[in-house]
Amino acid sequence: MTVLKPKRTPNKPIDLSVVQDNINIIDKNETLATIIQDVLPLFVRANKLLILILLFLICSDILLLLYGIIDDNQRIVNSSVVISLIAATAAEISAIIITGMSKLK
Repeated sequence: MTVLKPKRTPNKPIDLSVVQDNINIIDKNETLATIIQDVLPLFVRANKLLILILLFLICSDILLLLYGIIDDNQRIVNSSVVISLIAATAAEISAIIITGMSKLK
């Protein structure tokens, strides 16, 4: 992280507005880092759980198809499920971004 140093000449005092701007930038960066540290592990755990559930459902589909219990058009995991998962992931990322930006105001 680069911190800007206020310009100072021998005859002029330090410009306090520049110092305050630097403090605000540092505070915002620390706040964003805290948000990321708090939210990212939750995001990772939720997605790992989602992948495990999806793998279980795919295995269930395969077993039910192999034993002839269901037909191909009765599968649990189809294109609609995949599209919904992609949309949910996009919504998750958007929520994290919105949360982070709202804390930086």
